[in-house]
Amino acid sequence: MKSTLTVVLIILTCLTVGMLIFVFSTGNGADANIIGTEENVKPEIKDSVSFSPGTSIITNIKDSNKYLRIMTTFEVASIKTKEFFQKNEYKIKDAVICVLRNKSEAELMAPDAQELLKTSIKDAIAAIIDTKGLIEVYIDEYVIQ
Repeated sequence: MKSTLTVVLIILTCLTVGMLIFVFSTGNGADANIIGTEENVKPEIKDSVSFSPGTSIITNIKDSNKYLRIMTTFEVASIKTKEFFQKNEYKIKDAVICVLRNKSEAELMAPDAQELLKTSIKDAIAAIIDTKGLIEVYIDEYVIQ
């Protein structure tokens, strides 16, 4: 009786482990849409380069006595795109400053402020120059005083 129970428990354990391995390896498990699946991985563009305007931008915050200091870096698709951005650096800085000056202190202190700023900066730049080579906007420095 004791040996029969042991054999049954071993078989049930093996079946359970086998089923778990099958479910999670086929992507039908509860964690199927977590980071690492093809839908959630941002395609990496080969030969992308970065462009940084070089200096921090300091601007007043809308309806506040405080200042915002920010430094951005742009990931672009190619060296040709980087050269285009360098030629239009003054336009890019102006677009970034316009976005920043129109943000209130509450907007800049919100938990998702930096992600929203990235999107706003990308949109503002797209409104003034061709940005099909712009991959991503990164915020290197973000200080409110």
